[in-house]
Amino acid sequence: MVVIYTAISVTGLGFITSCSSLPWVITLAGVLMVASGIMGAPSAWLGSWWLEGPAALVAVVGIMLVSINEFVLTTAHVRWPLHVIILSIIIALFFLGRALRVWPYSYRPGVLPKSELEKAEEQYNKTRQEYLSTVSE
Repeated sequence: MVVIYTAISVTGLGFITSCSSLPWVITLAGVLMVASGIMGAPSAWLGSWWLEGPAALVAVVGIMLVSINEFVLTTAHVRWPLHVIILSIIIALFFLGRALRVWPYSYRPGVLPKSELEKAEEQYNKTRQEYLSTVSE
């Protein structure tokens, strides 16, 4: 995730530096992408998930602004303009999944949130231990 946030930030910086030739929507998207990279990369590296959730959402907004701009202002070299928005939706779903997965947790460096399967396994092992301790008495 650190590499992804860094790449998003570099892309946003590229949009900002060429703002004279780009529409204002792309410049705004660049600002949002840089902000998400600045917030997201350190929080993903350190495990500060309370900040990574909002960073992922800001990245989604920036990417979707670029996608919507490409969709509205189709250029001559693009033969299938929907490819940009479809790819952006796929990327947005990945980021939204990450944001929703880490949002309930505040800080656990080096540890990913537990999946539903891991939670069920823990509950099973706890119940099994309780059952075995009751049976053995």
